[in-house]
Amino acid sequence: MGVSVRIRLFANLREKVGKDKVTIEFEKCPTIKEVLEKVRENFPEVGRVIFVEERFDGRYKVLSGNRLVGSECFGEPAGDSIAILPPVSGG
Repeated sequence: MGVSVRIRLFANLREKVGKDKVTIEFEKCPTIKEVLEKVRENFPEVGRVIFVEERFDGRYKVLSGNRLVGSECFGEPAGDSIAILPPVSGG
């Protein structure tokens, strides 16, 4: 039985895909890293933005459940949803 992970997209990422949520199916519960890699594979226009030189661009933030996770935690299970937040600028 597969596992569905919902990915919420905001701002420029939402504009690139044309919707604010996408769902990706996995054979087993994926890690956050696996979800991000599948986003890059399925939505190359997003992948070109959130990855720089094959590494996740740290200016973007990832929420897993209700928790902000850093790249050191990308090996953890993703759960049923993640959100990818763009850099925030202020002024």
